[in-house]
Amino acid sequence: MKYDYWKNGIVAKRQVAGAFAANMQYENDKLSQIQYDKGAQSLNHFKYEYDLNDNVMSRNENNYVTNFSYAPLGQVKTSSEFNERYTYDGCYNRLTRARLQVK
Repeated sequence: MKYDYWKNGIVAKRQVAGAFAANMQYENDKLSQIQYDKGAQSLNHFKYEYDLNDNVMSRNENNYVTNFSYAPLGQVKTSSEFNERYTYDGCYNRLTRARLQVK
């Protein structure tokens, strides 16, 4: 595995010999995009958006968008990927994970 870095020390590219390369872009030191390529072929493309607490608000994977919301201490409260909701006790320990049925 080979790594290339931006001037600030953040990983710019990760290359696995004979397999793929992951090219990473950042905005304000937060990962904003990853492009996975094998040679000239694009395998996957991810884009990330963050809330004011630096939690991932949305992830776009090859134009499939997943949205997240968070509890006050940063635990995932909802995820649209599998229509999941999480609950926590007063000490913010996870109590439940429920998949809501899509009508």
